[in-house]
Amino acid sequence: MVKKTLPKAMSEWSEPQPEKQWAKPSDGLKYQGRRVLQLQQANPQRPIIEIFAQMSEET
Repeated sequence: MVKKTLPKAMSEWSEPQPEKQWAKPSDGLKYQGRRVLQLQQANPQRPIIEIFAQMSEET
C-alpha cells in the first residue's frame, strides 16, 4: 500500500499555531468558569446541568 503525502499548502495549513497566536478566553468566560466551580463546590451532589441552567439565568 502506497502512503500518499499531503500537498504542501495543506500540510502548512494543518501545522499548529504558535502559542502567541492562540485565542485567549474573555474575562466573561473566565468569570463563568470560576462561578461554575463555586457553585459545584458549594453543592457537589448537584447535577452539572442544573448549575449551567443557573448560570444562563444569571447572565
